[in-house]
Amino acid sequence: MGAGLIAFALSAGFAVMPALGGAQNPAPCDAAATLERAGRAYREATSLTGGASYDIRVPGAPVHHETLEFGFGPGIDLYLRMPQGYVVLVRAGRLFGFAGNRADTVVMRPIGSGLQAAVDAAFEGIGPPLVPVPALLGAAATPSERIQAFALKFLASPAIVGCAASTGADGKPERQVVLRASNGSVKARFDDASGLLRELDLEVAPAPGQPPILGTARYHLVPDGRTPDLPEPAPGAAVVSRFSEIDRPRKEVEAPLSGVVLVDLEGTLVRLDRQGGSPLVLEFWASWCAPCRLTLPVVEEFARRARSTHLPVKVFLVNTLEGFQSAAEARVHLAPYLAGARVGLPTLVDLDGSFHSRLGSGLPLTVLLDASGRVVARYSGLEPGLAEKLRADVANLVKRSANPPTSRGGAPGRPNAGTGPRGES
Repeated sequence: MGAGLIAFALSAGFAVMPALGGAQNPAPCDAAATLERAGRAYREATSLTGGASYDIRVPGAPVHHETLEFGFGPGIDLYLRMPQGYVVLVRAGRLFGFAGNRADTVVMRPIGSGLQAAVDAAFEGIGPPLVPVPALLGAAATPSERIQAFALKFLASPAIVGCAASTGADGKPERQVVLRASNGSVKARFDDASGLLRELDLEVAPAPGQPPILGTARYHLVPDGRTPDLPEPAPGAAVVSRFSEIDRPRKEVEAPLSGVVLVDLEGTLVRLDRQGGSPLVLEFWASWCAPCRLTLPVVEEFARRARSTHLPVKVFLVNTLEGFQSAAEARVHLAPYLAGARVGLPTLVDLDGSFHSRLGSGLPLTVLLDASGRVVARYSGLEPGLAEKLRADVANLVKRSANPPTSRGGAPGRPNAGTGPRGES
């Protein structure tokens, strides 16, 4: 989520003209055939342009609304234009990425094993958006890939459990496919005339017995619409593998904790540059951020395990991008939220977002610093196995500090600046 990421970009449905998609859907409702038909319609469409509207309901937080511009066009398999200014183009099996209006440096990488994986890699350290389900459906070659397009990185191994003909709120016939996983479900509604996805409802449980996160996506795409002006690499543009390599020259700072003073929910000032002596984990989050709601318990569990195994590490939550004017206002809104999430880690408030922007972008964002306050790893978005990665990376830092590398002369040496357990550079 975003970021954000979009900090949370639910991917999903479309309201399009019935001319697309050809023949009527077969009856009775066949879920696999419905998904296959939608994928074929996206592949065969000459152009689809427009926007998406998302409403995200995280327990204990106000409804969060986001929009995303995306579509398909001549010579363009997919374009994404995100609120943060990032633009992604997919052409002929390659991903091209641009940061704002910059054309002197471009992200370029092969799609390889999958579109979502390529986007995740391009946005590493920032917070990758979810690739829109229609793009994944259009690229899917097998029934299992079409089903996996609805996992949205939230659901564990979704499976089709139902398909039914129905009538939409606008009175138009539609097909509704229901997919269910152990931690939630998706209801996808397809236009009966065109075969394309119209809307998607997501429900995912943060933890057993806790209220679910709810998401609704509604889209308006225009058939044969004019593809917007999209950036192109400038002659001689530098090629990098991820967006953080474009942003780093203006964002990376030599001493990221120097002079940083944040306030906790009790109103106490905390100097982060005086937390030395052990590695430091900072978890940047916001209450409106749905992926954050799933990541917070993971960081809480990591901290609990670290305490029980005597792994020396300090962990702080850093709330940001909420618009609070004071720690007192933040406490009123965040204390019930954290209690509902069963998270008790110390929470600092980055009121103006400047500390977050100093260390990265997008939410959720987990930053690992060594005992000297140097950034050695960033983990963005819903990274699989985050707790295990943190444990391994912190243990590696502790081991290195106990057995520092030596220079050729045998004296203790300093690790190269910018390197770390996860290859930050």
